[in-house]
Amino acid sequence: FNRSMENEPKHISKEGVSTQEESLIDSSFRKSCECGADNECKRNAQPLAQISKKAQKRTAHVQGNLSSGDQDFQEKYKIGELDPKQKQELVKLGKLCYKCRLRQPNYCNKQDKVCKGCFMDSIGHRLRQSLRLNLRIWRDDLNLICISGGSNSMALLDLIYESLFGENTMSQRKMYFRVHVLYVDEGPAVYGWSEQFHKAQLEMIEDVCLNRYHFTYTIVPIEAIFDIQPESFDLKQPSQEQRVLLEEEKKNDFDNHTTLNEDFEQLVKNKRMEVEGLDDKRAQLKTLIESLPIESSFREDLIFYVKKQVIANFALTFNFKKVLLGTTSQKVAAQLFSSICKGRGGSIAHEISFIDNKNFGGRVSFMNPLRDFLKKEIGLYNYNRGVQIINQIPLAQLNQLKQKRPSNAPCFGSTDLLIEQFFNRLQDRYNVNTIPTVVRLANKLEKSVDLLSQDKQ
Repeated sequence: FNRSMENEPKHISKEGVSTQEESLIDSSFRKSCECGADNECKRNAQPLAQISKKAQKRTAHVQGNLSSGDQDFQEKYKIGELDPKQKQELVKLGKLCYKCRLRQPNYCNKQDKVCKGCFMDSIGHRLRQSLRLNLRIWRDDLNLICISGGSNSMALLDLIYESLFGENTMSQRKMYFRVHVLYVDEGPAVYGWSEQFHKAQLEMIEDVCLNRYHFTYTIVPIEAIFDIQPESFDLKQPSQEQRVLLEEEKKNDFDNHTTLNEDFEQLVKNKRMEVEGLDDKRAQLKTLIESLPIESSFREDLIFYVKKQVIANFALTFNFKKVLLGTTSQKVAAQLFSSICKGRGGSIAHEISFIDNKNFGGRVSFMNPLRDFLKKEIGLYNYNRGVQIINQIPLAQLNQLKQKRPSNAPCFGSTDLLIEQFFNRLQDRYNVNTIPTVVRLANKLEKSVDLLSQDKQ
């Protein structure tokens, strides 16, 4: 796609389009043809009337959301009187938003200067596109959103709400699916929260889910891992007969949509699940965590897999087929390299893909809709939307503070934090495409289950 008007394909006529409309034609609304035809190409060229309508729609949307500062900016530089080449020069100088070319830029997203309105619209559009194309979430699908209170998962919750009920976006193609929120309570057992702070955080989670987003929720203590029955957790690959039954179950869910368990309304809807002998089980979990060494993220990995098993058990019990997580690009890149360093590279292709359905015969799929989002984009989105989060220091840092003689190892001796810091420095200081390149490289990894099935065939 060509961004400047001087490089526009010759076979697209400009007759009947004013100078202002011509300047508003975005590069995403034009198609170039490589056939070399002098006249209008019937194969690839887009009709000019359709381009003009989209440009007018975009102009009306931007003009309707102009603030007083944007209006002063337009009067100062006389944006409406500039031709496309002059606007292109302002875009190159970083004084004009490269997307709408009407407002002054507020942020630098990678190498492009973009205004606040276009930035927020692009974030929402990219998430809806990821839900439709990558995750294939359609109308009336039942989805379980897992939150930890951090910036990534809370941003995912807000973006899902905007996709369902938002009215501030340019696109009117809203989505219609069902949502339930699951919060795994790990504060007292893992981070040692006080009773007062723990109560305040739980009330914040409940208030955000019910009053701000109007989603149903469930709070499950991490100590529920001791109540899981081993019979319900068969991690082996299903046999041929079981695969046939699972395929029929998936087809039935796709045709008739997933239905919740009958006990869902009574047991877990908008409730905190109770665990018998909570104090004893919490002490057992603390003992198990403290038995592992502090270095090299052993404790973090244990807690991660314990939480994942608690989430999977909840999804299997109440018939949730799709589980949405808040994994971003930084997490994908860091997890790829750290898993290889730890000797767990065989399963990493499943864990960092858009859909991870390797366990339980595909009955539960862990999905990563924020996989192509940078941490900087999530932070700016949370700041603009006023998203509430739980501020918690990393577990590796907390463990070092408890030691009499803290280690001098970088990043508190954590492998995950060290690799994540390495990517953040490369992204900020050298090349803004470092992490997106690693994520695209991870897309080429083939899943081991697929390879085994191909060999058998």
